[in-house]
Amino acid sequence: MAERNIQTVKRVLRKAFANKEDPYLALLVLHTTPFSNDSVSPAAKLMGRDIRTTLPAMKVTTYSADTQKVEYTKKYYNQQCKNLPELKVGDTVRLRQKTYPRKFWDKNGTVVAKLQEPRSYKVEADTGKVYRRNRRGIVKTKETFNKDSQVPDSDVEISSD
Repeated sequence: MAERNIQTVKRVLRKAFANKEDPYLALLVLHTTPFSNDSVSPAAKLMGRDIRTTLPAMKVTTYSADTQKVEYTKKYYNQQCKNLPELKVGDTVRLRQKTYPRKFWDKNGTVVAKLQEPRSYKVEADTGKVYRRNRRGIVKTKETFNKDSQVPDSDVEISSD
Protein backbone atom coordinates (compact mmCIF):
# COMPACT_ATOMS: atom_id res chain seq x y z
CA MET A 1 0.00 0.00 0.00
CA ALA A 2 2.74 2.48 0.93
CA GLU A 3 4.69 1.74 -2.26
CA ARG A 4 1.60 2.43 -4.36
CA ASN A 5 1.06 5.79 -2.62
CA ILE A 6 4.70 6.75 -3.21
CA GLN A 7 4.30 5.94 -6.93
CA THR A 8 1.17 8.08 -7.09
CA VAL A 9 2.86 11.04 -5.42
CA LYS A 10 5.89 10.77 -7.71
CA ARG A 11 3.64 10.63 -10.78
CA VAL A 12 1.70 13.72 -9.64
CA LEU A 13 4.91 15.65 -8.95
CA ARG A 14 6.41 14.68 -12.35
CA LYS A 15 3.26 15.91 -14.11
CA ALA A 16 3.31 19.17 -12.14
CA PHE A 17 6.96 19.86 -13.00
CA ALA A 18 6.43 18.89 -16.65
CA ASN A 19 3.48 21.28 -16.99
CA LYS A 20 5.28 23.98 -14.96
CA GLU A 21 2.51 24.02 -12.34
CA ASP A 22 2.68 24.45 -8.60
CA PRO A 23 3.70 21.08 -7.04
CA TYR A 24 2.06 22.01 -3.72
CA LEU A 25 -1.26 22.65 -5.46
CA ALA A 26 -0.93 19.28 -7.22
CA LEU A 27 -0.35 17.55 -3.88
CA LEU A 28 -3.29 19.42 -2.36
CA VAL A 29 -5.57 18.21 -5.15
CA LEU A 30 -4.26 14.66 -4.63
CA HIS A 31 -4.96 14.80 -0.90
CA THR A 32 -8.46 16.19 -1.41
CA THR A 33 -9.43 13.51 -3.93
CA PRO A 34 -11.56 10.76 -2.35
CA PHE A 35 -10.31 7.17 -2.46
CA SER A 36 -12.38 4.19 -3.67
CA ASN A 37 -15.82 3.67 -2.16
CA ASP A 38 -15.03 5.71 0.93
CA SER A 39 -16.05 9.01 -0.75
CA VAL A 40 -14.02 10.85 1.89
CA SER A 41 -10.63 12.28 1.02
CA PRO A 42 -7.56 11.77 3.24
CA ALA A 43 -7.49 15.52 4.00
CA ALA A 44 -11.16 15.45 5.03
CA LYS A 45 -10.51 12.47 7.31
CA LEU A 46 -7.56 14.27 8.88
CA MET A 47 -9.20 17.70 9.28
CA GLY A 48 -12.80 16.59 9.80
CA ARG A 49 -14.01 18.93 7.05
CA ASP A 50 -13.61 19.49 3.32
CA ILE A 51 -10.55 21.46 2.28
CA ARG A 52 -10.91 24.28 -0.27
CA THR A 53 -9.12 23.64 -3.55
CA THR A 54 -9.27 24.66 -7.19
CA LEU A 55 -10.69 21.23 -7.97
CA PRO A 56 -14.44 21.43 -8.64
CA ALA A 57 -16.42 19.06 -6.44
CA MET A 58 -19.97 18.38 -5.37
CA LYS A 59 -20.87 18.65 -1.71
CA VAL A 60 -21.86 15.08 -0.83
CA THR A 61 -19.86 14.27 2.24
CA THR A 62 -21.46 14.23 5.65
CA TYR A 63 -19.47 13.42 8.71
CA SER A 64 -21.06 11.72 11.65
CA ALA A 65 -18.17 13.07 13.71
CA ASP A 66 -19.29 16.62 12.81
CA THR A 67 -22.81 16.14 14.10
CA GLN A 68 -21.53 14.50 17.27
CA LYS A 69 -19.06 17.35 17.79
CA VAL A 70 -21.76 19.98 17.21
CA GLU A 71 -24.11 18.31 19.70
CA TYR A 72 -21.31 18.00 22.28
CA THR A 73 -20.32 21.66 21.88
CA LYS A 74 -23.94 22.80 21.94
CA LYS A 75 -24.60 20.87 25.15
CA TYR A 76 -21.73 22.46 27.07
CA TYR A 77 -22.22 25.96 25.61
CA ASN A 78 -25.90 26.01 26.53
CA GLN A 79 -25.14 25.12 30.16
CA GLN A 80 -23.77 28.63 30.72
CA CYS A 81 -26.15 30.40 28.34
CA LYS A 82 -29.17 32.31 29.60
CA ASN A 83 -31.67 34.74 28.16
CA LEU A 84 -31.42 38.30 29.41
CA PRO A 85 -34.61 39.71 30.96
CA GLU A 86 -36.77 41.98 28.81
CA LEU A 87 -36.54 45.72 29.40
CA LYS A 88 -39.57 47.99 29.78
CA VAL A 89 -40.04 51.44 28.33
CA GLY A 90 -38.74 53.95 30.87
CA ASP A 91 -36.10 51.64 32.43
CA THR A 92 -32.82 53.36 33.32
CA VAL A 93 -29.91 51.64 31.59
CA ARG A 94 -26.25 51.97 30.76
CA LEU A 95 -25.06 51.68 27.15
CA ARG A 96 -21.92 50.05 25.89
CA GLN A 97 -20.15 51.94 23.16
CA LYS A 98 -19.61 49.94 19.97
CA THR A 99 -16.45 51.66 18.82
CA TYR A 100 -13.01 50.35 19.69
CA PRO A 101 -11.18 51.21 22.07
CA ARG A 102 -14.17 52.55 24.07
CA LYS A 103 -15.91 49.26 24.82
CA PHE A 104 -17.12 50.13 28.28
CA TRP A 105 -20.41 51.14 29.86
CA ASP A 106 -20.01 54.89 29.87
CA LYS A 107 -23.43 56.30 28.87
CA ASN A 108 -26.61 56.54 30.89
CA GLY A 109 -29.93 56.33 29.14
CA THR A 110 -33.59 55.46 29.21
CA VAL A 111 -35.35 52.81 27.13
CA VAL A 112 -37.64 54.63 24.69
CA ALA A 113 -39.06 51.69 22.72
CA LYS A 114 -38.70 47.97 22.06
CA LEU A 115 -38.10 47.38 18.34
CA GLN A 116 -39.47 44.65 16.09
CA GLU A 117 -36.07 42.98 15.69
CA PRO A 118 -35.34 40.39 18.38
CA ARG A 119 -33.70 41.81 21.51
CA SER A 120 -33.42 45.33 20.02
CA TYR A 121 -34.23 48.56 21.84
CA LYS A 122 -34.18 52.30 21.19
CA VAL A 123 -32.43 54.05 24.03
CA GLU A 124 -32.20 57.79 24.60
CA ALA A 125 -28.87 58.72 26.18
CA ASP A 126 -28.53 61.39 28.81
CA THR A 127 -27.07 63.64 26.10
CA GLY A 128 -30.36 63.43 24.18
CA LYS A 129 -29.04 61.25 21.37
CA VAL A 130 -31.12 58.15 20.49
CA TYR A 131 -29.31 54.84 19.97
CA ARG A 132 -30.46 51.46 18.72
CA ARG A 133 -28.84 48.71 20.75
CA ASN A 134 -29.09 44.96 21.08
CA ARG A 135 -29.94 43.68 24.55
CA ARG A 136 -26.34 42.56 25.02
CA GLY A 137 -25.20 46.18 24.76
CA ILE A 138 -27.59 47.40 27.44
CA VAL A 139 -27.50 46.80 31.19
CA LYS A 140 -30.32 47.83 33.52
CA THR A 141 -29.28 50.02 36.46
CA LYS A 142 -30.86 51.53 39.52
CA GLU A 143 -29.08 54.83 38.86
CA THR A 144 -31.11 57.92 38.16
CA PHE A 145 -30.11 60.74 35.92
CA ASN A 146 -31.61 64.03 35.00
CA LYS A 147 -31.78 64.66 31.28
CA ASP A 148 -31.87 68.43 31.85
CA SER A 149 -28.60 68.51 33.77
CA GLN A 150 -26.21 68.30 30.86
CA VAL A 151 -22.45 68.20 31.23
CA PRO A 152 -20.58 71.31 30.05
CA ASP A 153 -19.81 71.48 26.32
CA SER A 154 -16.06 71.22 26.93
CA ASP A 155 -16.53 67.70 28.37
CA VAL A 156 -18.85 66.40 25.65
CA GLU A 157 -17.34 64.06 23.08
CA ILE A 158 -18.89 63.83 19.64
CA SER A 159 -19.52 60.19 18.78
CA SER A 160 -19.68 58.90 15.23
CA ASP A 161 -21.94 55.88 15.85
